[in-house]
Amino acid sequence: MRLPAGQISIELGHTNRYRQSRTIAEAFDPTKNSFGFIRIALAFLVLVDHAFPLGGFHHGSDPMWGWTHGQESFGGLAVAGFFVLSGFLVTRSFVGSVGLAHSG
Repeated sequence: MRLPAGQISIELGHTNRYRQSRTIAEAFDPTKNSFGFIRIALAFLVLVDHAFPLGGFHHGSDPMWGWTHGQESFGGLAVAGFFVLSGFLVTRSFVGSVGLAHSG
């Protein structure tokens, strides 16, 4: 069966349902994403990372260092996550801008 342009087929049991595929602008819509939750979770990871040496927990060492044999920490993971999130936000800003040629 041919689908109209921009639609995909999702089979749920014995029925077919169609949904419109999302545009880039819809995917980056600030009212329909979980960026706020992700930012809070990453900030919490930074707090957890700093709590071990400041509070003297776990011999002052982040447990992630032990789990990854000294390759990564909770803070390092959070910073990498912030960079990824920043890339998405910069992309959203670029998609929503009119471009350099039209700037005044």
